[in-house]
Amino acid sequence: MSQSKSEFILLLETIEKDKGIPRQEILRLIEGALVSALHKHLGREVPVQATMDAETGEMRAAVVKKVVKQVSDPVAEISAEQAKKLGLTAELEAECPVLVDTTEFSRIAAQTAKQVILQKLREVEKENLFKDFKKKESLVVTGSVYRYGQDKTVYVSLGKIEAILKKEDQIPGERFAIGYTIKALVRAVELSVKGPQVYLSRSSAEFVKSLLRLEVPEVHDGTVEVLKVAREPGFRSKVLVKSSNPRVDPVGACVGIKGTRIKPVINELHGEKIDLIPFSDKVGEMLAASLAPAKVVKIELEDHDKKTAHIYAAQDQVAGAIGKDGLNLKLAIELSGWNMTIEQAATEPVQPVAPPAAEPIPSPSSATEGSEQ
Repeated sequence: MSQSKSEFILLLETIEKDKGIPRQEILRLIEGALVSALHKHLGREVPVQATMDAETGEMRAAVVKKVVKQVSDPVAEISAEQAKKLGLTAELEAECPVLVDTTEFSRIAAQTAKQVILQKLREVEKENLFKDFKKKESLVVTGSVYRYGQDKTVYVSLGKIEAILKKEDQIPGERFAIGYTIKALVRAVELSVKGPQVYLSRSSAEFVKSLLRLEVPEVHDGTVEVLKVAREPGFRSKVLVKSSNPRVDPVGACVGIKGTRIKPVINELHGEKIDLIPFSDKVGEMLAASLAPAKVVKIELEDHDKKTAHIYAAQDQVAGAIGKDGLNLKLAIELSGWNMTIEQAATEPVQPVAPPAAEPIPSPSSATEGSEQ
């Protein structure tokens, strides 16, 4: 019996070392669980005591009974004569702890201890998973499509956990075969009763930014900064980039030789068009670049405080500058923060009456991947 108990304490020490769960914490949990188990065994809640020796693992339990002349409730009462035989106080109305039968208690204690330890290990595993994935928020993870749920929700296996990719977090129109490997952004991690819930996203602007961080070393090390992404998932993204090194072209770094860096990003997004826009202190140049792939003739910065600008484009460039359903202009406005209006430039150079600022634009220096949308 003592050897078994010693092995039990060794087990607790191993759990403490490997799982980081203090032995005293497990002992307290077991004692609390023993009280509940005894109540269940006795059929009702009566005062009980349960202890476990931290060194030997010996478990003891007692029911606190009232000393009476004549017992009418054997569970909660003990006669003065019986109390005296057990070496307890025989004073009437006194409360004394009566040890639970050792054989019966050992069975209850063993089952209870096992259940408590397993439950605690499950809780710790859930907490550790939560902490691990909480650190991965806003990072890209790779997993395999495990199953489909209601409302076209996709469940993605990430090893020890099944992540959730809701319909609104998917790129419109994309479908995956079971077992298909995908990348996704960890949008949020929450801890629920069932354990950690990991929510993924492939439709967010942050996903594009994170993919560039994976594919472009200069973005990863901070030489090139992705300042902002304006995105219509499945159609087009405009990415504003800036280099902290004058010798590094931010657009060229993101595109790579023959598109080797940008193509994996586009492929992951199912051919979504990506416009890379170089940041410029000259607002007019940046606004012109943001309207890529269209080319602009001239820009009038009407109000710097309200950030309004009027854009002139050649006849064959107006439709491209606006884009299908106004998408190109919408994304350019979102990216730049400037409200722009576009009109066809006159055959002769347009001379503004008295604009606060007018900047002729030779050609935008942005890099555009893909055709006009």
